[in-house]
Amino acid sequence: MPPRARVGGAIALWLAAMLVGFYALQGDDATDTTGSNAAPSASTTTIPPATTIVPATTIVPATTTTTTTTTTTQAPTEPEGPVVVAILEGGQFTLSGVVPDLATKEAIERLAATVYLGGMDSSLTVSSGIAAPAWFAAVPRTVTLLPVIGSGSITIDGDGAKVAGTSPSNEAAATFTAAIEALVGVDIVEPEIAVTGAGFPDLNARRQGDTVTLTGTFATDAAQANIVAGAIAVYGEAAVVDETTVSDGLDVPYWTYTMPTVFQLLAPFPDYVIDIRDGVTGGSLNDGANFKFGSAVLSQETEELLTVALAILTRDPTLGMVVKGHTDSTGPDDFNQQLSEARAAAAAEWLTTAGVEAGRIVTVGYGPTQPIASNATAAGRASNRRVEFVFGPLAPTVGG
Repeated sequence: MPPRARVGGAIALWLAAMLVGFYALQGDDATDTTGSNAAPSASTTTIPPATTIVPATTIVPATTTTTTTTTTTQAPTEPEGPVVVAILEGGQFTLSGVVPDLATKEAIERLAATVYLGGMDSSLTVSSGIAAPAWFAAVPRTVTLLPVIGSGSITIDGDGAKVAGTSPSNEAAATFTAAIEALVGVDIVEPEIAVTGAGFPDLNARRQGDTVTLTGTFATDAAQANIVAGAIAVYGEAAVVDETTVSDGLDVPYWTYTMPTVFQLLAPFPDYVIDIRDGVTGGSLNDGANFKFGSAVLSQETEELLTVALAILTRDPTLGMVVKGHTDSTGPDDFNQQLSEARAAAAAEWLTTAGVEAGRIVTVGYGPTQPIASNATAAGRASNRRVEFVFGPLAPTVGG
């Protein structure tokens, strides 16, 4: 198990990524006039399709001798083995290299796009003439770990992995290398990671209804302006209370680049807290993803929002998540308890199918015991049929 220390770069999903509980607009206008909840529906899992990037054709120029009129063309040289180079610098992520098949290419690009959002550029190509070791299947997860140190590179070939970059602390660097070694199954030889000793910036973003309050300290005026402007663009200037400051000697982690996109992703949530402090990500997304009456089936909107949770967990191997299921008060309490557990399990199943280790997710059902609106109205009951997400260190405490 890699060290449990977390760095602010790991959240960017979250937030950005770095950050997960989801409120989705209800998929239909059906009313709950039956007087009791229907039997829980089986959950379905949909992973967003990968975007296929067609590799460019390589044209090898002809070589002409000077002593004869005969023109000879050199055959393309097949690479000896697979290689993937991932670089994160200044908030931009790039992928290059060659892999043995289209499925591997798509898997790497799909997960990288989830973690790095719009800040990704890929020039991966496919060569069917090369063979990859079995552990090469871990490459998609491996290239998503760069936010743990903040900036750097990972080079993976048939022999293993090489890493380089900068990190604010020895602890973050150790978390990064240990996570890669665990995935690849081989030691990293002489990792070239320079520890800067810079302090961690912090951010607390709290939305309650129409107001978003931002507090925290950033390394540069540009980082502060980027985050505040991102919140204003989503929620409006009148809704944002800015209490942030700037201080010298702090790191500029990946999440400071991606928070504007995170605000967009979290816009459907009327109640959330995102807290990044001392390199540790925490928080909760309340009034989460809603369900149709009597159903544990995830809506398409909810599945799309679950990619935010996936990005958070993928980028930071030290984080875990509690998924909480809830129901309205219609029907017997024992049945509602079962339904709330099924709703939490549906969200957890989506995440594990997408590649999150099952041991990092805890599910719990609360039945109708924690309403957030009145059960006397149809709108209130719809709000109470939900799942919520709490994220933090591995093995988080279930409660609340």
